[in-house]
Amino acid sequence: MSEQHEETQKPELPHHIESEQATLGAILLDPNAIHDVRDILEVPEQFHEPKHSTIYKAILELADAGEPVDVVTLSKHLSDNGRIESVGGVAYLAMLSNSVPTAANVDFYAETVLQKWRARELIKASQEQAAALMYGDDIEEVLEKADRR
Repeated sequence: MSEQHEETQKPELPHHIESEQATLGAILLDPNAIHDVRDILEVPEQFHEPKHSTIYKAILELADAGEPVDVVTLSKHLSDNGRIESVGGVAYLAMLSNSVPTAANVDFYAETVLQKWRARELIKASQEQAAALMYGDDIEEVLEKADRR
């Protein structure tokens, strides 16, 4: 019976939590890393883990406001906006900054996050196309919509 349950279980969408953590940790370790990361990860939703999206959004908000980005300023910003508990508190932010020895590899970490996001987006698009075809949508319209993505 457990074999049957395992067969029907949906596989988890592509992601790499360690790369997400390392990307955020590298930014907290070296705030100048935000410039490199921002060129790769344009929106917070590219992170799979919701709390990482929230943290990255807060980092971008601080950077856009010209504020320094570190564990203290980030925790204050998240706390002021009622989001600190949803990301695991100050302890989680501190863990992120301690999770990477250097920010030198931040491009690699961010590229990994981006590739996993692209895979999730492709899966989502494929599922939408399959559903449209299953419900009888015109194949040419489905293909045209796919090309526009």
